[in-house]
Amino acid sequence: MPGQQGYEGKRFADLLLHVQYHPLDEEIITLQYLSHHFNISATYFSEYFKRNANETYQEFVLRSKLKLAEAKAMYTDIPFKEIVYNLGFTDSSHLNKMMKRFYKKGMSDIRKGVMAA
Repeated sequence: MPGQQGYEGKRFADLLLHVQYHPLDEEIITLQYLSHHFNISATYFSEYFKRNANETYQEFVLRSKLKLAEAKAMYTDIPFKEIVYNLGFTDSSHLNKMMKRFYKKGMSDIRKGVMAA
């Protein structure tokens, strides 16, 4: 059914935007909340997300938080400890490990890169 695919695409785009706009609001980005809000079975949600995004829901949330961390490192002088706390990472080494995994750079390298430019 042609209209169904358009609806599914819009629903998934709306879901992504919802998470990107609220990555720090743990209550409204839970799998349970999203499955209810977007009318997707909670048991099917993870499969639905992976099929549409080519990554797991947890990876998407993590990448959204890492993008915020990158922006804060680049465009503010907020101390790293505060960024770590505000984004819900356990400590600086955890954030740095994730940044290096996804961006191949740590927080200091990101901030230094902007300052050098």
